[in-house]
Amino acid sequence: MAGSILAFLIAPATDALATGRAPGPYTRPMQSQTYAFSGSDGLPFAIHLSSPQKFWEGLCEAAGHPEVIDDPRFNTRPNRRKNYNELNRVFAEFFNEKPRAYWMEQLEANDVPHTPVYNLLEVFEDPQIKHMGLEIKIERKDKPTIRTVKYPNEFSDTKIPHPLAPPDLGEHNAEFLKPLGYDDAKLAEFKEKGVI
Repeated sequence: MAGSILAFLIAPATDALATGRAPGPYTRPMQSQTYAFSGSDGLPFAIHLSSPQKFWEGLCEAAGHPEVIDDPRFNTRPNRRKNYNELNRVFAEFFNEKPRAYWMEQLEANDVPHTPVYNLLEVFEDPQIKHMGLEIKIERKDKPTIRTVKYPNEFSDTKIPHPLAPPDLGEHNAEFLKPLGYDDAKLAEFKEKGVI
């Protein structure tokens, strides 16, 4: 396990060994050029600039500030990494002017890798989650329906059944106690005394 974890951390480990500096909590986003912002409605989203310069140029166009493309603080990937916090501050101001939905459209139109950052309730409103049918409903007799997550792996010849509703307290008492020799009268007595 230790070897697997270190292999997973190859990029930050290589950087740490080269520079003599241990990574911090924002080292990976800085290196990968990943940013999180919020629109004017407070709804968050993330962007990833990766390596191609077109993503940087597209971001500036999407934000409505093409003049920032040639800003010497940000015009190259090394400069963006070096000035990560400043770029984050500048674009946070830009993105605070309009709601997330607007920015999603602009980023899409300018071919910038992006995604909304959902809370768990918003996840189930996402069109892809709905298309995949990942929310299931488990019906229960005389009780509220349970809404939960469907097992995601399905194969053409093997369908995994939906989970069953959790049993009511004591629902299976007779099933387990009768083979042990307890008859209906004894079970009724136990129930009356609150034992089961």
